[in-house]
Amino acid sequence: MLNALPNAIENMNVLIVDDSEDDAFLTARTLRAGDISAATERVASRATMTEALDRRSWDLVLCDYNLPGFSMEEALSWSNSAAAKSHFWSFPARSARKRLHTSCSWASRMSY
Repeated sequence: MLNALPNAIENMNVLIVDDSEDDAFLTARTLRAGDISAATERVASRATMTEALDRRSWDLVLCDYNLPGFSMEEALSWSNSAAAKSHFWSFPARSARKRLHTSCSWASRMSY
């Protein structure tokens, strides 16, 4: 018999790759509203992303599809080359609530 899944997900590390502080805030708030207890960090550049990947193991990387200065494909490559592999989701620029509930479709290690 299968055990019931817990109602809440706890202690996730989520890296948010987004050039918009407002969108990152809404993404973190949406995670909390979905009973996901997550330590989140926003990065918006190649340097801050690679530093974050070196510093911590991330359970999930949420990446905006349109980034100034580097591409979503580069972000995926850096995420895959990190010591600890993370699940990677990419999304089009929409509201955080729609991103997490309707825009992300899972396809192995990457969605877009």
